[in-house]
Amino acid sequence: MRRKEIAISAAGKRKILAAGLFLIAIGLAGCATNQHPVNYYMEPPPPLADPQTDQPSPDQVWINGRWVSRGAGFIWERGHWEKPPHPGLAWVPDEWTKQPDRLENTGRTDSNGREIVKLIPGKSVCAPGRWEKPPHPGAVYVPDQWIQQPDGTTLHVPGHWQ
Repeated sequence: MRRKEIAISAAGKRKILAAGLFLIAIGLAGCATNQHPVNYYMEPPPPLADPQTDQPSPDQVWINGRWVSRGAGFIWERGHWEKPPHPGLAWVPDEWTKQPDRLENTGRTDSNGREIVKLIPGKSVCAPGRWEKPPHPGAVYVPDQWIQQPDGTTLHVPGHWQ
C-alpha cells in the first residue's frame, strides 16, 4: 500500500496546531469546571495554607482553596465564602483518587516465548466539589485522606459524612 502525502500551507498548519491546542486546553480545563470525574496523569501538589477570612454574612459557607488544572500544571485557587444555592446544603470538596497501575498484554512474545506486557500507570481521578444535603442535622463531611501504613503502603479513605 502506498502512502499518500498531502501538502498543507504554513497557515493551514498554524490553524491545525491552534485547534489541537484548544482541544487540549479544554481537556485539561480542570476539576473545578467539570461536574463529572476527570482523569489526569498526575496529582496536584499538597494543599497550601489558606487562612479563612471573616465571614461576610451568616448565610455564607467557607470553601477551602484547591489546586485547579491549567495547561500542563496546576494553579492554586484561594478559599472563599459562597452562599449555597439552596438552604441546608453543605460544600463537599474536590476529591482526588489514584487508580492503581496495571499490566496490559501486548499480544506479543519475546524470543523465549514469554508474553510481553507493558506497565500502564494509574491515572489520578478528580471528583469535583459539589453542594450536598447532609444525611442528618449536625453531620460533618470528612474529606478523603491518604494514610501511610507501617508496611509502607498508602491507604485511601474516601470522603464521607459523619
